[in-house]
Amino acid sequence: MPADPSAGQSHDRPPMCFIIDEESSIRHFVSLILQGIGIDTMEFADGEAFRTARSPRAPDLIFLNIALDANDAIQSIEALGKRAQRGKVCDLGFRPDRIGR
Repeated sequence: MPADPSAGQSHDRPPMCFIIDEESSIRHFVSLILQGIGIDTMEFADGEAFRTARSPRAPDLIFLNIALDANDAIQSIEALGKRAQRGKVCDLGFRPDRIGR
């Protein structure tokens, strides 16, 4: 049975997903799919845009393209922890060769 995207969520509003990717077409594509199943989305062009943005809602899910810049992605994940945001993080383009650069 597929996972219910609303499991564990407040029923007065849909889950929120942040999409962080430098490719606008990928961000938009993922956003459209998620919105089609009732998930709200916010798009960010890179980690810096995400880290400086102030959202009225915390994310329940974050799609993050680590391949864009490993250090940028790591800083973004650290920022999530500092904000005490508990959304699940899913990598859109993991490339182990980029870690540590």
